[in-house]
Formats: sequence, C-alpha cells, structure tokens
Amino acid sequence: MDLDYAIALAPESPDVRYIVADAYTYGLPDPDRAFTEATFALEGGLSTPRVHAILGSAHVAFGDLTAAATHIQTHIELVTTELLTTSPLPARASMALDLVPGRTYNIPLVVSAGEVVSIVTSSHDYWDTILVLLDPDGSPVLGSDDSWKYFAAFDWIAPSSGTYRMRVTFFESVITGTLRVSRK
Repeated sequence: MDLDYAIALAPESPDVRYIVADAYTYGLPDPDRAFTEATFALEGGLSTPRVHAILGSAHVAFGDLTAAATHIQTHIELVTTELLTTSPLPARASMALDLVPGRTYNIPLVVSAGEVVSIVTSSHDYWDTILVLLDPDGSPVLGSDDSWKYFAAFDWIAPSSGTYRMRVTFFESVITGTLRVSRK
C-alpha cells in the first residue's frame, strides 16, 4: 500500500518508480510489476545500473535471457572504470579476483559446442555479484544476478565452439574484496 501511495504522491517521478521497481525485485518479488515500474523509470531518463539490473532480473523471470543479458551488460558497463582481462578459466578450475570500486574482470572461457558450462561466484567479503556472458562476437548471451543466493551463477550449454567472455564484478561495483569464480 505504501508503494502505491508513493506513486499517487508523485506519479510522474522516475525516481519513485525506480524505488517501487526495486521493492518489487528485491523485497516483494513481482517481476511484472518490477518490469513496469523500471521501464517507466528508464523511459523517464533514469538509466542507472540498478534500473538495468532490475530489468535484467525481470527478463530472466520472463525467460528472455538475451534481453536480460543486454540489461546486465549495460549495468556492468555503467559501473566499470577498469576492465582487466584474466587468463582463460578452464573447466574444473577457480580463480580469486581482487576487486576495488569500478573494477570488472573479463574472463575468457574456451568452450566446445554442446559443452555444459557451469559457473558459480562467491566471496567472503561481499554477498552480491553480477555477471554477463558474451559470445565470441561480443554479443550478450546471458546475464546473472542473484541466481544462487545473492551470487551470480549459471549452467549453460554452448551452442558453438569458441572463446566466450564473461564479465564479472560486485553488484554496482562499489566494494573492495576478493571475488571467487569457479567453473565446474
């Protein structure tokens, strides 16, 4: 009721709509309502990392992984001031990445067609990660935010062989700490 009251007080405010979208994403899960409110905020000029994450989460709930990946890629682009490329992450391996505000890692994943790629992120320093997987041409394939508790994770079957790239950071890239990325 308070959310609807806030909209009644300022129905044209993209900021109010963003707050309502955030509540319907992270507090009272309702992907349809979150999508509607976040779209209103975005169309009202509020193109923030969190608005794009909300839209990405809604698209995941709708099963539209490409649209989700596009919004999550935008989230990551908006928070990244330093992009560091690692060595490729092979199957059954992990890497620890030192993050500071603004830093995102670009991790190559060499895969074969039909291969199941399973990624899990974790951290002892912060509980919220976000990632996007890009195909060999750089187009977004899938995005992950809060897939495994508050961590990004995915299981995906590669449609073709090649070197895909995963971009990963802490949500909104505002925390310093170590992020662990594991490939099963």
